Amino acid sequence: GAHGLRPATSASDLPLPMQEETGVTHSISGRPLASSTHWLPPTKMMSLALSTLVLSCSIGGVSASGDFDQDINSTTPVLPHEPTSSPTIPSPPTISPTSTPTLPPHRQHNKCPLKAHYSPPEITRDNLPPLVIGHRGASYNVPEHTLAGYRLALELGADYIEPDLVPTKDGVLVAIHSVDMNITTNVDVVFPKRRRRQSADSKESGYYVHDFTLAEIKQLKVKQRVEDTPARSRYFDGLFEVPSLAEIIDLLHDWNAKARPYIGAGTQKIKGRAGLYAELKRPAFLRDDAGIEIADLFLAEMKRNDKARDMFLEMKECANLKADEYQVPPLVLQCFDGDTLSYLHEKFTTDEDLSYGSFTPPMVLLLSFKDCADADMWFGIRKMNVAAVGPDKRCLLQSTEEGMGRDFVNSAKEHELAVHAWTERLEVEFVDTDRFATAEEELRHLFCELEIDGIFAENVDVAVRVGKMGCPKEEKEEGNGKEGNTQAGTEGEKDSGGLTYNSNGQDGGYAGPNQYKEECYESNQQQIIMVGVGSALFGALIGALFAFLISINCNRRRVRRGATRRQVSVPTAEIRDENELI
Repeated sequence: GAHGLRPATSASDLPLPMQEETGVTHSISGRPLASSTHWLPPTKMMSLALSTLVLSCSIGGVSASGDFDQDINSTTPVLPHEPTSSPTIPSPPTISPTSTPTLPPHRQHNKCPLKAHYSPPEITRDNLPPLVIGHRGASYNVPEHTLAGYRLALELGADYIEPDLVPTKDGVLVAIHSVDMNITTNVDVVFPKRRRRQSADSKESGYYVHDFTLAEIKQLKVKQRVEDTPARSRYFDGLFEVPSLAEIIDLLHDWNAKARPYIGAGTQKIKGRAGLYAELKRPAFLRDDAGIEIADLFLAEMKRNDKARDMFLEMKECANLKADEYQVPPLVLQCFDGDTLSYLHEKFTTDEDLSYGSFTPPMVLLLSFKDCADADMWFGIRKMNVAAVGPDKRCLLQSTEEGMGRDFVNSAKEHELAVHAWTERLEVEFVDTDRFATAEEELRHLFCELEIDGIFAENVDVAVRVGKMGCPKEEKEEGNGKEGNTQAGTEGEKDSGGLTYNSNGQDGGYAGPNQYKEECYESNQQQIIMVGVGSALFGALIGALFAFLISINCNRRRVRRGATRRQVSVPTAEIRDENELI
């Protein structure tokens, strides 16, 4: 009673689990004495405390996780649970059918979306740098559109290799810069008499690819196209031949299946294997000049090439992706002609030999500098099944007064389109030197300020390095209010000119342009689970400690009371003397 505990009138009044005998009998009644009406041995006290705490934490944890799931998956507000006589575990929340968003056409059949933000929330710009597209290979280092150039681009870390496809006279697609081979080959030396005008009244003439068979084209050698700069090596001119699309597919397949596993890149969760980013050149000209449908030739190659079907159509990797994984689309098709892209999209979604129900190649509409200035451009794009736009980078480096720059990127985001700009080159003659000293500074502006999703780069190593460096903290943390300084070609040709930093200046993991903080958990749900488990363990530890202290205190009381009772039941010397006298 002195300690706030209600004593029982007798041992029989105690609940059975609480009856513990001390081995000491009462001096008058002779009944065994209970050590304490509320005492248990230390092991039982600790077990009882732990069981109670774990039960309460489990119920609370389930309730918390249920509220979390309901918050993120349902539009129904979470209501507090009504008090009941006994705790109840809420049933799993149901998701209303109206809460599921309707996917745009270019996302409905694509498990490897071009824009990673369409993937689960675990995949964001925070862990996925902008894509690097090896423009015609590694064109700065090796002559463009050669197998050696494509292979080098892959070794330097390109997410895609990008061939420009043109048909031969016998219907084979080859990779070459233009329909006119004189720009990048020695065709004028091997076939000097084969030059012709496009038409009788045309001023334009050349050595057109579709006038030559594949066997004839294989006699040619490739040279560096950019000739007016001493920054590019000439040592590789005349060493390589023009590759066919089939040869490029073989190279890409071997790289993904054989080379990547040997360099530790076979199990990457983000980006994964490299892909093909193909451009179909001048479809209208080829149709008018030679009656060739380049889109049909490409589709025929996809059907008959086993390696192309394995990489681009069946796509087992995309079908088996987990929530925290992202693979770049294995195949992307680009063109300046929107009608050609619409035709390709229709064929990939309706032709049974091309459509497997899990992957439709993303279509990218290329835009010249003139296209970007067209006020009706976005109205036309809205009607197309395209996943991205590929603007001349000059469209992004103009003042907002001309309706370009940041406004262009914002408009693309409103239409849920990725932005892949072309083309970044190292030479200063291709850089906006009025604002940027180097190509790296220009790239950082495009990645961090304008937040584009990818870049066509001839210096693949530079683009990969800038992407991995991410965006410096100080640009966002100092609160300087930078929104991207947006002040400051020929149609049909792409020829125009965050890992956060550690204290030592090295990159420490991509952090993206929007977030500069350490993430301890991969998702909010995981964070809730880990905090709940930690709280339960901490509570159990505190409960066990209190139970241990209470048991020690009760043991001490039991010992003292038992000793007192034994003293009362033993006769004193005076009582023995009186008995003897009696």
